[in-house]
This record gives sequence, C-alpha cells and structure tokens, in this order.
Amino acid sequence: MGHQRTVVKVAVEGFADSLGRSTVVVTCRSYAYRVANATWLLPQNAFPVVTLSGFDDDQIGVFLKAWYGVEGRRKGWDKQRIAEASAGLSRTVLDRPHLRSLAGSPLLLTLMAQMHSRDGQLPDDRADLYDRAVKLILAQWERRIERDLQGGLRESRGILPQLGLKMEDVRRALARVAFVVHEHNEGVANREDIIAEFARKELLDALEIEGLEKANELIEYVTYRAGLLVHQGGRTYAFPHRTFQEYLAAEHLCRSIDFQEDYPEQLSKRVWRDLELTVRPFFG
Repeated sequence: MGHQRTVVKVAVEGFADSLGRSTVVVTCRSYAYRVANATWLLPQNAFPVVTLSGFDDDQIGVFLKAWYGVEGRRKGWDKQRIAEASAGLSRTVLDRPHLRSLAGSPLLLTLMAQMHSRDGQLPDDRADLYDRAVKLILAQWERRIERDLQGGLRESRGILPQLGLKMEDVRRALARVAFVVHEHNEGVANREDIIAEFARKELLDALEIEGLEKANELIEYVTYRAGLLVHQGGRTYAFPHRTFQEYLAAEHLCRSIDFQEDYPEQLSKRVWRDLELTVRPFFG
C-alpha cells in the first residue's frame, strides 16, 4: 500500500504543477493521512493539512437537501417530494440523540441517507439501525464498479473472495474484536464517550484469521476501504464511533452465550462485576 500511495503522491504533485497557480484540494479520510514522517505524504508547504470539523445542525440540513436533490431527481420525484423527504430525515436525525451523535460524521450521515432513501424511513430499533449500517459499510467497498482497459464498466472482484472470506466472516471477526476491547473499559467511570483503543497484536489475536498475511490484508481492508476500524497511529486502532463498538460487542455476546442455559447468568455476572469495579473506589 505504501508504494501505491507514493504513486498517487507523484501523480498529484505532477497534476498540481501542470495547473500553475490554480488551487488543488486533495481530500481523504483524516485517519488515513495521520501517519508521521511517511514518505508518501504531500509536502506541507504546498499542501497544508486541514481537518474538517463534524457537521453542525445547519450543515446536516444542507447535506440532506443536497443528497435528496440528487437522489430524488434520480428517482423521478418532483420538488415537493424531494423537499418533504429531506426535511423528514433532517427532523428524524436531529430529534433522536443517538442519531444526532452519529450524524456529525459525513460518512455515517451518508449511511443514514442511503437507508432512508431506500426504505422511506430509518429503523425505529437502534440495533436494527446499526445492523444495517454495518452491512452497508462492509458491502459498499466490496461492490465497486471499475472502468476496464477497453473503457467499459465492470464490477470489480472484491478482496474478500481473494482472501477466501465471506462478509459474515469479517463481521464475526470484528464482533470478537469489539467484545475484547469493550471489556478493556470494564469498571471505568464516565466512559460514555470513550472509544477503546487497542494494539494491532490484540486485533490480530481477536480476528482469529489463519495466516498473518491474510490477517494483515483483512485489517487493511476494514480500515482503509470499509472504514470500520480507525488507525490511531503507530500500531493502535479503534472503532470509528463508540456505538459501533457497543453494538458489535453485544452481537458477539449474543452469539457466544447459550440463551437456553446461561444467558441471564452470564449477563448478570458481567453487570455486577462492572458495578463492583466502578463503585468500589468511591466507597472503599
């Protein structure tokens, strides 16, 4: 991947030089560019790095109007229906705190807009919302349309078949990772906004993917293409939002517990253990 980025860097610099005084803006996900001293980084004097803040309420509304301005015309809707759809989704997002906390991210807001434009509404059930979001995130980069050498369009062969994996394999692996790292925060007070960071070795262990090369390729895919992991720098990772960490951890827990035998016992044991660790420091 480093070689590919070097090729892109050279191409961008050559393109910018050919335009003289014209301004060239290069965009990417911020975490993908947060690598100190990498040889493929563009020179700061010509390309100063600026990180965009999350959307505020007004910007969410502007984004959704623009989204439905394009999506609605594609569906053949008239102006009134387009306005009603964008206003309805905007109200839904801003009125529900758990949706508003996600909507500041353009990526996550786009996922909500995709669900809404396809189904006409967002799921009322939060678990259903995160379930669909995870599916969309994992699927959208696997089903890419590429232009072939003859100028035609074709669907690319995703990386998962090349690795001998299915989408469900990746999802189960991520759920295992989420569960392991979520337990790192056990007993931590005021953790509502804390996203647990974890080392690459922990990630490799939790993925349980046979073969180091295959595991590394999977990490690259989930981080830099799907975006369900965020490279924090060095050899440290995290989930992009705490809600995904919580949802996937719960998914793993539901899969690993026998609902008929020990589900209530296992859950209550974890809750009490967490409360003990959280409360004990204050009461001795």
